[in-house]
Amino acid sequence: MPAYILVHLNGLLLDVTKAYQDNVKLQWLALRQSNVKFSIAQEDYAALEKRIKPSILVNDSEGYWHKFWKHALIEIGLNPTPSVLDKTLAKFRTFMIHSSHLYTDVMPFLKQAKQQSIRVVLCEDSSKEYVNKALEQFGLKDAFYKTIIVEGFRRSQKEFYDQVFETLNITAKDALILSSRVDKDYALASDCHFETLLVLRRFFRSINTQKRTAQTQNAINLLHVLDDARITTTNESDTASEETDRFETIPSFEDAFKKLTMIDNEARADEHDNPADEKEEYDESFSAEFDTIGAHITQKKKKEKNEQNTENTALEEEFDEDYELALETLKTRML
Repeated sequence: MPAYILVHLNGLLLDVTKAYQDNVKLQWLALRQSNVKFSIAQEDYAALEKRIKPSILVNDSEGYWHKFWKHALIEIGLNPTPSVLDKTLAKFRTFMIHSSHLYTDVMPFLKQAKQQSIRVVLCEDSSKEYVNKALEQFGLKDAFYKTIIVEGFRRSQKEFYDQVFETLNITAKDALILSSRVDKDYALASDCHFETLLVLRRFFRSINTQKRTAQTQNAINLLHVLDDARITTTNESDTASEETDRFETIPSFEDAFKKLTMIDNEARADEHDNPADEKEEYDESFSAEFDTIGAHITQKKKKEKNEQNTENTALEEEFDEDYELALETLKTRML
């Protein structure tokens, strides 16, 4: 059973939704602030980005943005010197980090993992500069058992994980890899027969729904990962008894829905008193509340199914449909 959990930043620990929504603008700002000769309008740059983007492939140690900006600068008549590219990339990383935020389940996950003596390892193919900026920005400098930055390989390559395992002096069977994209990191880990779990983040929902197969193993959020019996803990018997007690107090789906609706109604009643800048914080707490209850209900359904000793998946499918419907309903009410 795995004693290590391997995680990454963008898309798994960091919600990069806004950063990617504003991605073209952030690129344009980074280029403008790092190169005094860059004078192209944002609208023209957006058209240029759209034209060049499909032709850029990352299959070696050179990152996507270095390749992309080489093409872009050459096309607009500027010299893509290493110093210009490095300055642009540094600016872009800063903008990306400040446009992202930590998922609300990250700190509870790290705290609970530490209590269970589970070693959470941050594994990155990003630069040291980006990783260090992100760790400092979000207060994660001492949050991990170890931080491993693999140079020369992407997270979608087997060699990336080979280096991680070698650094930790472990084998693949000792680790659980948490993935955020089924078409990239999950697909690679599965093809290599690594133990892996797909954490369902809304940012990658359209990709994961489209690409996911029946064999994909999912977790609703990071706390749900720690409910999985495959994780090694210091005292499994104590954990098992705690889980049994907790399951007895988990509300039904209907009760959970009522609770969340009540939270929503209370917030709406106070809507005129809430400043606009507090809405995002409220949205995040609401989302975390819903996801946590959803994870607990899923576990209860699985427990009931195991007790029935049946392979019938109708119950789980029924819950999934109810959960998705409720989520969409509540999201609509939030708008």
